[in-house]
Amino acid sequence: MMRKNPVRVSFFALASPGHPVLVNEVAVLTLTGYLRQQFKEYIDIKVHSSQRESIEEMANNACFESPDILAFSLQFGSAPLLRTLMKRLCGQAGNKRRGPIYVFGNVLATFAQEELLGEYPHAIIVQGEGEYALEGIVGKILDRNDDWSEVPNLVYMQDGR
Repeated sequence: MMRKNPVRVSFFALASPGHPVLVNEVAVLTLTGYLRQQFKEYIDIKVHSSQRESIEEMANNACFESPDILAFSLQFGSAPLLRTLMKRLCGQAGNKRRGPIYVFGNVLATFAQEELLGEYPHAIIVQGEGEYALEGIVGKILDRNDDWSEVPNLVYMQDGR
């Protein structure tokens, strides 16, 4: 049975603090446009950037938005920001009956998937292109199905492996 309310996605574009060049979050904007085209009124997306918001602001906004998916676009060098943000978000998720799905993507997730899953075993890693992977995740949420095995480009922990 397909749920009727939209899937809420909070995107977090985390830049490298060691490379403070202001850049446009092309990956996040591309994914946002693609998901809105595919799901129309069944998707509600908010975008946050470490270049425009503090970690505290991003965590507070995510708590207010109550997302189904927390999607992180991770650049090389963004791991320290991710750790800080995850500490805040995971603490807030404990207030819910069922927490959001954590999805990591972009270059850091593609090339450091084992390290990220070692630190965040509950996360889903998107390896490579994210459009079809996120479309599959959103579709599974709409269908109330959490079998990720048919969704392309995903790496995740299952049964300790």
